[in-house]
Amino acid sequence: MFVGGLFWIVVLVALVVLVVRVLPGLGAGAPRAGRAEAILKERYARGEIDRETYERMLTDVRRSPGG
Repeated sequence: MFVGGLFWIVVLVALVVLVVRVLPGLGAGAPRAGRAEAILKERYARGEIDRETYERMLTDVRRSPGG
């Protein structure tokens, strides 16, 4: 009995580890938003976008729930 229960616990833990490694971005909205802001800053600094576009896009990034 104990060995069978232990087997299923190991299987469940292995599945959880697998899912976490395959889908690392789940529930990581804040880091994505931070990365998006960094990309916008880089684009603005390089002159790829103007100030108005930068500010509009930054507002959009900060408003979006998933980042």
